[in-house]
Amino acid sequence: MNDRRGFTLIEILVAVTLSMLMVTVAWNLFSQTQRVARRAQARLQLHAAAKSVYESLRRELIAMQQHCGLWLESKTSPQGVELVFMTAAMDEAGYQMKGTWGNVAVTDLVWSRWRWDGATRRLLCARNVTSRSWPFNTSIDGVPANPSATTETLRNDIQSVRFWPQPRRFTPGDALSGLDDNRWQLTTAGGAAVGAGRNLGDWSDLQQRLSPACLGVESFKIELVLAGRDAGSGNTRTRSADGTFDDMFCAHGIRMDGVSSANVTDAPATVAAAIAGFPAEIGERPAVLRLAFTLYDQAADVRIPFSFSIALPGPSYTP
Repeated sequence: MNDRRGFTLIEILVAVTLSMLMVTVAWNLFSQTQRVARRAQARLQLHAAAKSVYESLRRELIAMQQHCGLWLESKTSPQGVELVFMTAAMDEAGYQMKGTWGNVAVTDLVWSRWRWDGATRRLLCARNVTSRSWPFNTSIDGVPANPSATTETLRNDIQSVRFWPQPRRFTPGDALSGLDDNRWQLTTAGGAAVGAGRNLGDWSDLQQRLSPACLGVESFKIELVLAGRDAGSGNTRTRSADGTFDDMFCAHGIRMDGVSSANVTDAPATVAAAIAGFPAEIGERPAVLRLAFTLYDQAADVRIPFSFSIALPGPSYTP
């Protein structure tokens, strides 16, 4: 007779419990390892994104044109930060010169726009193309109200018109919308405006070209250190924008057009006398840009603050 004794119910329950406990411990260790790996990967990605933002903005800023205006705006509704300035385009075509109505115009200067959208936590950027063109038919569209913006006189009914970003020291009322002043508005034979015009001005062109530069930007702050040239005092001051208050700052471009005898290399008192009667910002230009922002990876729950300083061309600054 073959008498075999099996496991009792208690033994089976104990074995199952121990097995489940071991599986739970192993799963927790695996999950924790995966979580640590995800967080480490997220930190690497956030550092790479921050470096990309810094390098992209630095390339634009080191070619910033000090003779043109610069705008820094902080808004609470909708929350955001806006930075607009003119820079030299870096392309493979080289530095090009084009004739326009007997004058010479530089085509490799473009307006650069950086915008932080607090609602979507996105950092957006845009810049004009070096030139933009569109065709029109004078027999249908009318004649231009400001023909001085064309590349050549109107010789035929069908024309192709080319526009370049227009350098300017400031806009009326320091409004960014004033950058659209170089828009070509068509008119009828009687002088009435025809539509909105198919060519966009510099500001409208920047609005259309906005694209994401970085996602997950929780906070964003820009601080400008201004080098003072007023009354030879040598004083410095700062202007900032972070989306927690409403403010618009426009640094007017330095006068280098030969209208006055003053130049940026002259003595501060000479420059101060030349800009008398104009806003004080004409005598000040950004010397350093300080950037602080926080990137957040929601999936990995990783939040990292970053800060950078970028020296700008032109006025010197000694902290």
